[in-house]
Amino acid sequence: MSVAHPKIAIIGAGIIGLSCAWELLKRGAEVSVFDKQWPPVGASWAAAGMLAPAFEAAGEGVAHPEFFDLCLRSARMWRGFAEEIEQASGQGVGYCEGPALAVALDEAEAEHLLRLEARLVESGLTAERLSRRDIGALERGVSPDFELALALVSDGRVDPRRTVLALRTAIERAGGVFEIVPEGVSGAQLTEGFNTCLDASGVGDGAGAVQAVEGVMLAFRRADMALDHVVRCGAEYAVPRGEHVLVGATVGEVADARAFLLSRAVRFLPRVRSAALVDQWRGFRPATPDRLPIMGRGSDARTFVARGHYRNGILLAPITAEIMAEVILGGELAGFAAAFAPARFGATA
Repeated sequence: MSVAHPKIAIIGAGIIGLSCAWELLKRGAEVSVFDKQWPPVGASWAAAGMLAPAFEAAGEGVAHPEFFDLCLRSARMWRGFAEEIEQASGQGVGYCEGPALAVALDEAEAEHLLRLEARLVESGLTAERLSRRDIGALERGVSPDFELALALVSDGRVDPRRTVLALRTAIERAGGVFEIVPEGVSGAQLTEGFNTCLDASGVGDGAGAVQAVEGVMLAFRRADMALDHVVRCGAEYAVPRGEHVLVGATVGEVADARAFLLSRAVRFLPRVRSAALVDQWRGFRPATPDRLPIMGRGSDARTFVARGHYRNGILLAPITAEIMAEVILGGELAGFAAAFAPARFGATA
């Protein structure tokens, strides 16, 4: 059942909440976004900004076959999404297309990349093998002591902080409202007067089986590393952003996160050893038990949920916005998105 005159409250001003707000506004809804602070300091603000459908979704241990398709659909939307936000806001979002580089320094990492390569080929995507000469021409700072290297054409990057700031500007220019939530105000009080509520609160209070998984990120001076591409090696990565190179990220609590990341990053980026560390921060990824997002109708006819995007909130922002706008305004969840409905965690998700 669609809403005749949608007046929508969105709880959460991370990239998921803001992207949904933008899409709903374009479709004629009246939208207000609520958060406890600005700028947000949740997962969107802490993220590196990789748009990595291949590395994240085509690798080992994917929890659901629909997830890879979801990631690919969203990755293909990002160029148009970025251009639209930039035009509407007058602000850049730092969008860069691929390729990202993936290197394997030992047998286990090489086996993982081979499986990833096979999955990409099956899906009709390009995974170009790179020689040491190729890597040297692309990124002189990458260790030549690798067993296998791939160029992942589908994997790009964006600056999440600039994107969030630009989205708010675009939303307000389009007539959307942003409000800081006063201390002690309940969700029921916030949503009074709205006929629809979308919970996009990330790891905060709200619907869904979402837990916070801590991650720590380091930022180095880019001039010391001369990095132009995203480089992945095992679970670690390096991402160029402006004058910095971000190196991350830990998953869960680590006794000495800085020492751990340095010891892992120096394996594939030896220049990290002498680069100037200019910043360090931690964030909390919103993770469901199956590590897949929650998108769809909540516990009653006026409540909807878009949470739990874990490591892929930036990547999945455009497709999530489209899915949620369709289900909120049209009443139907797209067939390919049914696997991510809140009902899989119970009726009160």
